Amino acid sequence: MIGGASLYGAKGSAIGAAIGALITSVLNNGGNLLGVNSFYLRIAIGVLIILAISFDQFQSRIVQRAKAPPG
Repeated sequence: MIGGASLYGAKGSAIGAAIGALITSVLNNGGNLLGVNSFYLRIAIGVLIILAISFDQFQSRIVQRAKAPPG
């Protein structure tokens, strides 16, 4: 997901998790400084997380198809 962790496990690192937390906190703080309503900030961060999960699922399916024997 955000920062390199995967729902399938055995992927990611502490640095990746820290980067993911940094991304979400920068979005949150930047939105607050710009005066964006906190409700919309939470929606934006939620959409970002959903997109990251979707990308992780898509990427995992591509890797599984590439590893599968033809036929």
